[in-house]
Amino acid sequence: MVSANYGKVETKRAILNILARVIEKYKFTSLPELTAALNRYNVAADRGNEESRTFKKGGLYNRMLNAKGERVGVPIKASDFHQKLTLNYLQNRFKINDQLRQTDKLRVKKAIDFTLYGKTNVTLDRLINILKREGIDTVLRKNESRLIYEITYVDHRSKAVFNGSSFGKIIVQKPFRNAV
Repeated sequence: MVSANYGKVETKRAILNILARVIEKYKFTSLPELTAALNRYNVAADRGNEESRTFKKGGLYNRMLNAKGERVGVPIKASDFHQKLTLNYLQNRFKINDQLRQTDKLRVKKAIDFTLYGKTNVTLDRLINILKREGIDTVLRKNESRLIYEITYVDHRSKAVFNGSSFGKIIVQKPFRNAV
């Protein structure tokens, strides 16, 4: 699957192709998990801020991202697509995917545990690189102060996506050094 490149491809068609493929293939149970899978292809799903009309009416936008992960171009309403990949549709998909991905959870948890277990010098960069070799992308969500508040794991082999919180608490003896 090719990633969307703003200005080089027709935006709506590129977003729809990526959305349809990711929604069909990946098992995610929330909008942040879907967006983590979409980010690899320079696309994001976005509800807007809590005060926006779109958010209040249960709407959803899809938009392209540049190489730095920044929003570019005009967002496209999910309801504008012929396939109607709306928030309501996705919420039904979340329930289905919750059951489908249970068998994949152990693979991701074992990869994380193996990387961290008994080691005292694991940096966040090292964790990300080791997991990447296992086919698992690590997507960091940061607040305005650039502090990490959530880690999402996208397993491209099993096509399952998990927020870090779905594994319970991960106890790290020492804080990560050299955080991204």
